Amino acid sequence: MTVLDKNIKQETTHKELCVIGIARVLAALNVDIVTNVPGSGSENILANYNLITGNEQPISFHEEVAFTIAHSGAILGKRSACLIKSHGLVKAGNSVMDAMSCGTNAGMVSFILSDKLGSHSDNIFDVEPFMDGLQLPFFRLKKENIFSSIKNAYEFSELWKLPVAILVDDKILNEEVSYTCINDGFKPVKYERNIFQNLVCPVFGKFQFNVLESKLNRIDWNSNVPPKPPLIDGNLPEAWQPTIKTYKPVFEYFKNIRGSLVCGDTGISSLFAFEPYSCVDITTYMGGSLPLAIGGYLAGHKDSWAISGDFAFISTGYLGLIEAKMRNIPLKVMIFKNDIAQTTGGQPISPDLLNIQLAGFENYCTYTKIDNKLEATLEKAHNSTEMQIIIIEC
Repeated sequence: MTVLDKNIKQETTHKELCVIGIARVLAALNVDIVTNVPGSGSENILANYNLITGNEQPISFHEEVAFTIAHSGAILGKRSACLIKSHGLVKAGNSVMDAMSCGTNAGMVSFILSDKLGSHSDNIFDVEPFMDGLQLPFFRLKKENIFSSIKNAYEFSELWKLPVAILVDDKILNEEVSYTCINDGFKPVKYERNIFQNLVCPVFGKFQFNVLESKLNRIDWNSNVPPKPPLIDGNLPEAWQPTIKTYKPVFEYFKNIRGSLVCGDTGISSLFAFEPYSCVDITTYMGGSLPLAIGGYLAGHKDSWAISGDFAFISTGYLGLIEAKMRNIPLKVMIFKNDIAQTTGGQPISPDLLNIQLAGFENYCTYTKIDNKLEATLEKAHNSTEMQIIIIEC
């Protein structure tokens, strides 16, 4: 295989297997973050991409995590791709749905490998109605010109600041294609904090819905006026106030060492995105803070933090912890442990469950309380070159 120089600007014509061609186009379009859960040949695209670019991006275990990492990278200005099969898109659906509300800055394209005959899947599944239900814009990979198919998808994503998908018939991956590949000179987009768009939560739900509707109808979404954000001490629901009061001392410390990116989960802790704290930047689904922070790390924010609650972490957050360890990312995680599902009515959580999940990571864990030692604990974690998991017992 000829190794592609990413900096070549002139046209280069290739005649080779489609699976190599897709990888070569991703490299030519300066796609920096590529995630993959193996299936339907998608793993061969990643393998060729790594060979062409000299990268060593690993496979992922869960599609929701893989999609979220790629989405975070795109929010932060890096072109990204997620390579998964049609059944995997269903597993990623929660993150996809929130990504539509959250939007992107650089292009994000998910390559959905379609096993139409169910020859290596649980069953036969038509993914197109599912994508329609998610309102996820999608294109079809055109065998006669894979370069323009993929380039158009990235340009569409960047024009409307939405994640998009390309539906790929997995049978064509091992067919020969001829195409012209051009480096389009894309440069990463500078990230600017925008909680109105990137903090997916009920406070901004109506605004984000209107923005999404405008984008999907191809009209100017900037005419939608964002709401005035609440203050922590202002008009937030009375039922949340006891928890807010408990968390305040933590964020008084944390705001001084928070670094360049903080990712949160759906929950009360993410409300500390508001003034006077400004301690959370991006939030999508419950449990998504860790893969969002991993995407942030890969996009250059090496001091990324993930903030979660025990319920969110137990439900799906731990999947991101496995991913961070596999990628050798020294992720910083803060978990509020109050042994209840606070945002859904205070249902009890067995106190042992969190400890059981963290057993394999005990060397990275620090259990602490909200006291005068917490500031030093957080600062030490922030400055560490290793993974740090701070469990705050509330």
